[in-house]
Order: sequence, then C-alpha cells, then structure tokens
Amino acid sequence: MMYEILISILHIIIAFFVCFWLTKKWINVARARGFVGKDMNKKEKPLVAEAGGIAVIISIIFSLFLYIFFKTFVLKTETHIIE
Repeated sequence: MMYEILISILHIIIAFFVCFWLTKKWINVARARGFVGKDMNKKEKPLVAEAGGIAVIISIIFSLFLYIFFKTFVLKTETHIIE
C-alpha cells in the first residue's frame, strides 16, 4: 500500500516536470513555426505561443501510461477499476 502512494506521488512530480519541460520546448517550436498570437491581456500586445495545452495533454498521457506500467509490471497489482 505504501509503495502505491509513493509511486502516485512520484508520478505527479514527473508529470509536473515533463509538462514544464514540454511547455518550454513548445514555446520555442511555436515561435519558430509561426504559431503565435497577440497577448490580448497585456498593454504592449506581445506575441506569445498558442496551443500550449498540447504540452499539458502529452504530459498527462505520459504520466498515466507510466503509472499503469509501474502498477502492472513492477508492483504486479491486479486492481480493477469497475469492481
């Protein structure tokens, strides 16, 4: 039981850092490819990267797959969600 809690906390931390890293990378790629728009909330209207949710979705999916992998193949638990 304690291992499951530790693995859950570890995956939350991993998801945060993967999201942070992917967001930084996405900003550079978006600027290079021209996926930018004006920031409507600032007076100067600087250009900012758009579609930043892609990094969040990828990091969530990566973390979920990693969590399922660890629960299935490392801890060898067979918990069923429906039960």
